[in-house]
Amino acid sequence: MTHDALATFDRIKNHSGVLGVMVINYHGYPVKTSMDNPTTMRYVESLSGFLYFARNLVRDLDPEEDFQRLRISA
Repeated sequence: MTHDALATFDRIKNHSGVLGVMVINYHGYPVKTSMDNPTTMRYVESLSGFLYFARNLVRDLDPEEDFQRLRISA
């Protein structure tokens, strides 16, 4: 990860009320996380189908585009 990406990761992680931050690569593997491994894997497994759907939706709208970022807050 670049210096800017790490700085953004840390800024989000340290924001009030944030419980965890993950960076997941194109294949659905966690690259960086602020959570423990079991929690990270539980979220990755839960999000994998959603990420696949989102990626396909973007490609259906414009085949030359690709899904790049997703921010979820609850």
